[in-house]
Amino acid sequence: MKSPEFLHLLSLFLFGFNGVTAAYIHLSSDQIVILRLLIGVLFLLPFSLRFIKTFSITSRTLAATISAGFFMGISWIFLYSAYRHIGVSQASVIYYFGPVLVMAVTAFTRTEQIHSTQWICLIIALCGLFLCIGQNSSWIQDSYGILKACASALCYAGMILCARQIRTENNFMSAFLILAAALGTVAAYFPFGQNGLPTFSAVMESAIPLLVLGIVNTGFSCLLYFRAVPKLSAATVSVVGYLEPLTAVVAATLFLSEPLTALQIIGISMLFGGAAAAQRIGCRNV
Repeated sequence: MKSPEFLHLLSLFLFGFNGVTAAYIHLSSDQIVILRLLIGVLFLLPFSLRFIKTFSITSRTLAATISAGFFMGISWIFLYSAYRHIGVSQASVIYYFGPVLVMAVTAFTRTEQIHSTQWICLIIALCGLFLCIGQNSSWIQDSYGILKACASALCYAGMILCARQIRTENNFMSAFLILAAALGTVAAYFPFGQNGLPTFSAVMESAIPLLVLGIVNTGFSCLLYFRAVPKLSAATVSVVGYLEPLTAVVAATLFLSEPLTALQIIGISMLFGGAAAAQRIGCRNV
């Protein structure tokens, strides 16, 4: 059985390829979101049916599971909309303030002790994140896009906080319920979006990247993520979460030929070093 830390890192690594995979899908952002959730749910459905007879869950855990899915769906709606207004890099900078909010909530509510050295490591990682994907300042003029990105960050934090309240050993069922709740949330929003359902021919043109995004980057990755998060501290989840944008930057450089500047290389080093140090400090103080 792999450790929660390893499963968490692997899920973040796979999530980091979301942008690269989506770049090969010739559909609108709303269509990509609902299709990736649908494929992810269908991927987990056979495994969930296998355990449904022995699955038991408390009302509190069920509420936390559905709430995590709701926040996931809403965060993706806001995030993909922010992409159109201020771009992927700038929206990601704001979106990844979500983990900072998680640490702040747990610190102020005193549900967990966040050590001062961990805060310093978080600031270092956050500065590295800005160097990686926040060099363009023109996005400051687009307040509408910024508000949507901020809303996505708030929902991202809500998803993490809810996911950490899940107490069940049946990881297939919990991941399935979260994705199903997210799918239901996005489906309820979809009639109000700007795009309708894609045509069959349009889906078939992007079938392979859609399957990769839905099965690997959504179904399998969410299974790993929601298996690990309830067993980790808020500090570990928050700080190590910055390894996802690190993966995204490197993947975009390798597969999409996006330039990697000297400042981004420095930022990557700060991001990785700060995250690793904060996790080590957190483990040492458990």
